[in-house]
Amino acid sequence: MPLAASEKVMLYTYEAPPYQFAVRAGPDSVAVAGSTVTTMDCAFRGMDEPVSFSLLPARLAIHRLKSGVGDGYFAVTPTRVLEGSATLSQPVALEKWYYFSQTRQKLDWSDRIGVLAGSSEALWLERSGLTKPVAVADTSQLAALVRTGRIDGVLMDWKTMSFLLQRGTRDDLQSLRQLKGSFVRFATLHAYFNNDFLERRPQFLGRFNTELSRCVSGTFILEEPSQQLLKSASQSMFSELAMAIDLVAASASPHRTDQEIAAIDTRWQAGDKATTEPYTDSANSRLLKQWQSKTQRRVNEVFIVDDQGAITATSHLTSDFWQGDEQKFLDSRKLEPGEIALSALTYDVSTQRFQVYATLALSPVEGDAAGGAVILGLDVEQILDLYALPDAGLNDSPAETASPKSRLAMTPP
Repeated sequence: MPLAASEKVMLYTYEAPPYQFAVRAGPDSVAVAGSTVTTMDCAFRGMDEPVSFSLLPARLAIHRLKSGVGDGYFAVTPTRVLEGSATLSQPVALEKWYYFSQTRQKLDWSDRIGVLAGSSEALWLERSGLTKPVAVADTSQLAALVRTGRIDGVLMDWKTMSFLLQRGTRDDLQSLRQLKGSFVRFATLHAYFNNDFLERRPQFLGRFNTELSRCVSGTFILEEPSQQLLKSASQSMFSELAMAIDLVAASASPHRTDQEIAAIDTRWQAGDKATTEPYTDSANSRLLKQWQSKTQRRVNEVFIVDDQGAITATSHLTSDFWQGDEQKFLDSRKLEPGEIALSALTYDVSTQRFQVYATLALSPVEGDAAGGAVILGLDVEQILDLYALPDAGLNDSPAETASPKSRLAMTPP
């Protein structure tokens, strides 16, 4: 049941433009605006729930939420600080973190790394146990530390840094514009809701996540450099896979009527082993499993379908036998053999990971009709951790190419 108008859900957030920031709402009043605030407000409107937003320093907001003063806190990366006292929502936003330094160097754990106190970047570095960041209250202090050489670089989201460069003081701008950015990682931002609040409202989180998924639909968009990197990585993986298995031959299967496919699909979804095992335990499926195990977790799943969209081989048991109505198969109908299509970015709630499907159109087994397809489920974060996005200066747009990444000596847990 929605709350009464007098019982607004009280949410805290912290200053992190352009995601959330204070705006003048009147002569004597201030409101909270920003992209994540718009997303959160959309979800609450969909639930017909009244909500209020308050800006606080991050550490104070976390303290209040843990103390039961307030119902939720956003937008932050998953953190152990709130474990046991609050529960994580699905993603509200996706950040791209860069390490900004004068030398354009990669992040090094021995550096003096500047962050905003209580920010997602600060929590991530503190959780790693590999370095103690230099945490300050605001961006002017960060700029001053850069200016005086007291820090080696700043870890910050690209959009946040770009926003600051549009609104900073002259001294701040002079300091920050000298920095060059080196990509570090993608980070999902979430909302946390107090466990006592959720205990009183057991249906709340499920309803919120449902509306949130609708509100963020289309907002998790990878920029062109990231798409090019994923396409390049998938091209290499398809080439490797083609050396391990004859993909066209593996896509061959007898033509079936729609009724025959539907009957198999029904038994498949019911978990009938007599139906699934001839496919999941075939020689080609075993080859797919062997190949996937060597991909350094870049591939979550791989399967081959025939020209009707029916599974012929798979690295794991899929939810459906017939993929013909799935966008990842429909994409292959628009491609020439050998061409690759990437799906939209999706978030897997069970694994809390982002995934993109790469579809390779295959040549027909015979004749001139459309052939089958090979489909890879790619772990976006894992691939972008294994390859570097291009470095970029703060006056530049990210470049359109990508290169192999020199792995950091250690990676935070």
